[in-house]
Amino acid sequence: MSEKRQKGSRPAILFGEKSVKRVGYIDDYIFACEIEGEDHIIYSKPRRPKYHLVIIVTDGHINLMINGERHRFEKNTYINLPTWADIYEIEYGNGFHAMVTATDRSVVEDIFRNRNPFPPDFKLRIDHGLGGHIMDKSDLDTLCKDIRNMIDSLSNKNHYFAEEINYAYFYILLTDMADMMWRRYGKGEPSHHTDMKRSETIIKDFFSLLQENIKEHTDLDFYAEKLCISKKYLSLVIKEKT
Repeated sequence: MSEKRQKGSRPAILFGEKSVKRVGYIDDYIFACEIEGEDHIIYSKPRRPKYHLVIIVTDGHINLMINGERHRFEKNTYINLPTWADIYEIEYGNGFHAMVTATDRSVVEDIFRNRNPFPPDFKLRIDHGLGGHIMDKSDLDTLCKDIRNMIDSLSNKNHYFAEEINYAYFYILLTDMADMMWRRYGKGEPSHHTDMKRSETIIKDFFSLLQENIKEHTDLDFYAEKLCISKKYLSLVIKEKT
């Protein structure tokens, strides 16, 4: 477990105060909330999250402008926002609902460094990906339950080991996400030595999308949005592989 942190200001809420319904947090460490409703936020200058964000969209949709590019995430998707993501705009309409957690980057690094059963591809997705589809309702329910457990636990200010127990809850969330992704992209049984390269899955999915949509869509923006990665990253992968 990483060492205790100095207590400071509560993590900034990017999503609009009026839409945040349930919230729990430990200052400068970990944060979880439930969002619902309608809002449209345009920042005068881009906001770079101080914390690593994971968002589970259960209803409606959300439009995000990240690093100058527009991304749309529908119901039954997850959004992964690393601390390198510059957010220019957030928009979601009536009926939107999501579960959100955010944690200090050092927590994510500590998990991968010291307690890492995950295949290498999962760390690449967490470090560089922006999100993807949740294929199974049971996965959606599991991830939402993980975050609800965090909200409940973070709301208990009398627990002597609050940091430790919420570290464990975030670790469980990452483990459930890794299980979900492995069942979609992996082969065989995951191990410490598995090398399922992220670029190979991107190329495979890119060419599948290309076959289905080439007549209507020839722009790279469309495919980058469908794959939930930046246009620049997709372009680099295509150049590397082809």
